[in-house]
Amino acid sequence: MTTFLPPTGGRRPSADPPPAPRRRHISNVPKARKRSRSASPPRRSFLPSIKAQLDEKYQEQAIIIEEAKEFIRRTEEQKRDREAAEEFARLYRVYEQTVDGIAQGMKALKDIDARTQQKNEERVQMTEAYLQHMDEFGNVLSSWGQTNREVVQSQEGWKQRLDRNAQGTNEYIQLVGHIGRRTNAYGEGVRDYRRRARRSMEDSRHSHQ
Repeated sequence: MTTFLPPTGGRRPSADPPPAPRRRHISNVPKARKRSRSASPPRRSFLPSIKAQLDEKYQEQAIIIEEAKEFIRRTEEQKRDREAAEEFARLYRVYEQTVDGIAQGMKALKDIDARTQQKNEERVQMTEAYLQHMDEFGNVLSSWGQTNREVVQSQEGWKQRLDRNAQGTNEYIQLVGHIGRRTNAYGEGVRDYRRRARRSMEDSRHSHQ
């Protein structure tokens, strides 16, 4: 890049150009005429117009506010109506559920009552059968008692017969003993007689010798 150096001994030029000389505007109108002014019309008061505009704005805002209030009121009424409808629908659902629950409860009670009645009938039948068995068992006990009494009577008869037989046996034993004793005495007599006879025969034989 080429570098330009200022001339030796000369003044450095200014960075900004010198200001241009101002030109004076020369009016063609004479000074006397320029100074003279025409009379202005009287000023009007803007207060009534501003007040009317403010009143109009206030009325518009009042109408808007009333419409907003009416809209809010209607919205709140619709909200209350909607909430009331929702609450009514909820209560109606609860009512339906309650009615269904009551119906189911009544059906369950009827079923329980039917089962209870059936159980009662079965219980009555079982009781009657039990009483019948008890009657039969009572009859069996009565028969067994009669049989037992007959057995006891038979045993008493057998006991009496056994007692009589025992008594007869004792008498027979005594008789046998008595016969035995008599037989022994008779045998002893016979032996004694035979001894005496033998002795007598021996004595007579010795006497013949």
